[in-house]
Amino acid sequence: MGATATDHGHLDGDDGRTSSGSMQRRCINGYYRATRQPEEQQLFQAQMLTEMAGMSVEDGLVMQLHPGSVRNHNRLVLREVRA
Repeated sequence: MGATATDHGHLDGDDGRTSSGSMQRRCINGYYRATRQPEEQQLFQAQMLTEMAGMSVEDGLVMQLHPGSVRNHNRLVLREVRA
């Protein structure tokens, strides 16, 4: 459809290379059980960043990564933008 880049806002730049094999398999197979374990959530997010990078390469897209960005956190500003 003409896109040349992807845009990703992650809390950090961890790419999941230190993730366990089981976490990598769960991400690749599209399975993720909702959990309240922050460590597992962080590993999942890191591994997903790696998966999305691979998909960007396959599609010939530039992957823009904005580590630490937090979007839509100010309700007043968000309301103004949507108005």
